[in-house]
Amino acid sequence: MPLSLSSGLQTALDNPERYGAVLFTFVFGGGTYGLWTAGGEREIDGIVYRAGGSILKLSNVSQNGDGSVSQCTLSLNTQPDKGLTADILASFYSEDWHDKVVTIEPCLFDPDTRALIGRVTLFKGIMTSAPFTEGPTQASIDAILQSKSVELSQNGGAYRNAQSQKRIDAVDTSLANIGSLNASITKSLKWGQA
Repeated sequence: MPLSLSSGLQTALDNPERYGAVLFTFVFGGGTYGLWTAGGEREIDGIVYRAGGSILKLSNVSQNGDGSVSQCTLSLNTQPDKGLTADILASFYSEDWHDKVVTIEPCLFDPDTRALIGRVTLFKGIMTSAPFTEGPTQASIDAILQSKSVELSQNGGAYRNAQSQKRIDAVDTSLANIGSLNASITKSLKWGQA
C-alpha cells in the first residue's frame, strides 16, 4: 500500500529548510509517555512530548515491501553528563512495559509558526523484551520492538473450526466449511458452477 502524504506535509518535505522531529510514544501500564527529538515540551493530540528523544538510539530500520517495519531495536545508554545513570535505567523495570505499545513517528513543523504540519507512522508495535546490560563503563537497555503482525503470525494458537466457533458464538457461520483437525474436507461442484 503506497504511503499517502497530505499536501501540507508534501510541501514541507519539498522545502529545503525543514523543521522535523521524531515522536516516540510509549503506552505502558502506568500511562502514556511521549519523548521527541526537539527541545522543550509540546502537547500533541493530548500527549505531552518531552525533550529526550535524542538520547534514544534507533537501530537500522528495514522496511517491508509495503513500507511497514517488522522489528527494530530502541537503545538507551547511560549518559552521566545528562544525569542518566545505571540506577535510572534500572528504574525502567518498575514500569509495566512488556507487550505494551510503542509508536515511532517522524514529523515536520512549520518553520515560522512551529505548528505541526504532519507525521508519518514509521513503526507501531509492542515492546517484547528489554535486556539490561551493565559493563564496567556503561549500562544500556536494548528494547526489542516487534510489529503486532509478527506476533499474530507465530504458532501456538488454538486450532479453530466450525465446532469451536459454535462454543464462542453459536450464530457465527464464518468457519462453517472448516472441518476437524486432521480430517479431510470434501466438497463437490458440478461442471460450470462457481
